Amino acid sequence: MHSFFGIISTRGNANEFNFDRLKAKFPTPFNHATVFQNKVLHLMGDLRQSLMPNGSALYCCGEFYGANAILDAQKQLELLHQRVALLGLNAAAAELNGRFMLCYLDASRQKAQVLTDQIGIQQVFYHAGQGFFLFASEIKFLLQHPRCPKTIDWKNALRRSIPFEVLDGEKNYHAWFKDIFLLEEATELSIDLNTGDSNKRAYWNPYEGGHEGLTHQNGDERRTQQVMDEYIELLEDAVRIRIQDRETAFSFLSGGLDSSILCAMAARIKPTETFSIITQTTLLEETTQLCDQLANDLHFGNTQFVVPYHRLASDMELWKKRVWRAESPFAHTDSMTKTLLHDAIRRHHPDIPYTLTGTGSDQLNGGLARWIVEDADTHEESWKNMIGKVSEAELRHHLPERLHALWGAHRFLQHDFVESISGQSVERNPMLYYIKSNVHINQFVLLWDENRAAYSHRHSARYPFLDHRFLPFLANIPERLHGELFYDKQILRIPAARYLPDYILNKPKAPANVGMYDRRLAFYNSLINPRKLDLLEEALGPLHEPHPVIDKMALVAELERLGQQPDYKAWQYLLNVLNLGLLEKLHLQDEASMCYEDEIQQVMETVTTINPTTTNRLRQQMDIVPEEALLRRPIQFADGCSLVTEHPSGKVYLNKNEILVYELDDEDPAWRSFLFAIDNKRSTMQLLEAQAIDFEQIRDYFYLCLKEAILVAS
Repeated sequence: MHSFFGIISTRGNANEFNFDRLKAKFPTPFNHATVFQNKVLHLMGDLRQSLMPNGSALYCCGEFYGANAILDAQKQLELLHQRVALLGLNAAAAELNGRFMLCYLDASRQKAQVLTDQIGIQQVFYHAGQGFFLFASEIKFLLQHPRCPKTIDWKNALRRSIPFEVLDGEKNYHAWFKDIFLLEEATELSIDLNTGDSNKRAYWNPYEGGHEGLTHQNGDERRTQQVMDEYIELLEDAVRIRIQDRETAFSFLSGGLDSSILCAMAARIKPTETFSIITQTTLLEETTQLCDQLANDLHFGNTQFVVPYHRLASDMELWKKRVWRAESPFAHTDSMTKTLLHDAIRRHHPDIPYTLTGTGSDQLNGGLARWIVEDADTHEESWKNMIGKVSEAELRHHLPERLHALWGAHRFLQHDFVESISGQSVERNPMLYYIKSNVHINQFVLLWDENRAAYSHRHSARYPFLDHRFLPFLANIPERLHGELFYDKQILRIPAARYLPDYILNKPKAPANVGMYDRRLAFYNSLINPRKLDLLEEALGPLHEPHPVIDKMALVAELERLGQQPDYKAWQYLLNVLNLGLLEKLHLQDEASMCYEDEIQQVMETVTTINPTTTNRLRQQMDIVPEEALLRRPIQFADGCSLVTEHPSGKVYLNKNEILVYELDDEDPAWRSFLFAIDNKRSTMQLLEAQAIDFEQIRDYFYLCLKEAILVAS
């Protein structure tokens, strides 16, 4: 669903590409595709067409949302075509709510126009060649054309931020390969059919002009509660218009705030079915049980699927397939787990057309705060620290840090002076920088992964939090309210209390990797070993042959160093390079060579009832150490962690990597005694017995420190 591939011929050239070959290589998206063809356009995919007597043609891939818009898709396209004739394509597209690619042929003006929706949810990749223009929903389709470049654009690929870098103002729309680009959100690309010349322009800007109040925030007297009320009302409508086409609504449920509020809202409108995954992390964090509890409390269905990711990650053949399927060197874990989840849903419920997903909430609502700063003593201080980091991140984009005197003065430079150096505008509102940078990064990470996972199994991923109306709404919120609304998503969390129980509202965000079950280093070493360089050579060629960009001997030396001095970030950068090399072989793959679902489904399990017996069985099945065995293991502080006593106050803190992360409260003497007794030799049970402490007194603290890798039970 939402797949397409098109060729626009220019300068009188004829299309000679064999579309049947593309169908044969990728049967799932194209076996039942609609094909439209005329002198200048050959278009195939999940498409609708509208023709006008004046010779103009409008083609659409995607969905429109609104009153019955999903149900009457063809009628909506014909009405849109009438609006295009009246207003022009750009103005008509700006009125839409949805995820869409539009292609418009204007025979009288000898022009073709291609555009994507306001957020860029319906991704459009393109390549402009000599006498032809290619555009598609996925890069792999473009690469099948014999005249499309197939080599990596290393210069631009290595400029893109790694996913853990959550603030980056550089907008880079190069799509890994030479001369292949992602069309910018809310952008129209126009092609002159006679000359082949093309140009782009934005057709919608939520941040500037036309939005009352954006330049008059001083007169905006709204209070925090009013903004929250308006926000939640907008979210309710965003959910409502995306669940119209079936009597039942369908949604992912992770147990976090974002997916939970979508499920709760949908369940108040109609019967709702939800889907979750079970991994080591969900069992350790008890979100497996929490999803089941929420479904029971709010009266909607929940089916969970077991994904033994910890056993699959280090399979080298699977890793290559993950990179190719993701069409990205990031090969995010989400890409694989969401693909498996969509596959499991399709196998058990083949008639489900879509799922709601919570992607976009963190990026717009301040949910990435704890990836930027640690919580301070007060909410106000936390917000001040966060927005300071956001402002600093923007200045890093504008000012070269190598000029030490200039960077040393960055905290007190006037914006106009900074702009004179960089030649680019500086946001007067730091929160807009946060939103803009994360909306862009999201297009190459979570949104990228979600779309491909859904496409693979003919599902539509629907994103209520990325309803384009949120952007002007958020841009118009008075800056004086930002601290109350945006640190840790208070704009959503507080009004969500109307829908959700406290155990969801105040649930800490679960880490991707949990303490002693964080096997990333073992995975990296098994995937790429200095004594077994198969993956390296497959990605970059034989060691004795030079590579135009990468010094292979230096890379091998870095592998050896990381074996002795583990560094998660360094591993990520190294894997990024190797994955780019693997990606250069994407054009040789087809649907069958990249498929991993059939094999993995054999070790997956469907769970519809969660109870203590099921949970214990799953914990054993997922290699989680039983508590009794865990307590008999030697306990010690992890590297970089210790107890620190502050003088002269006498306050005691847990120190992690030179950061005081927790103060030990005098009201918890059992926990203090336990920590002070750790000698890196005795087990937890031995320490408890020696101190006459009941484990229940320290249980929560103990597991928190294991989860956050402050303590290690080796």
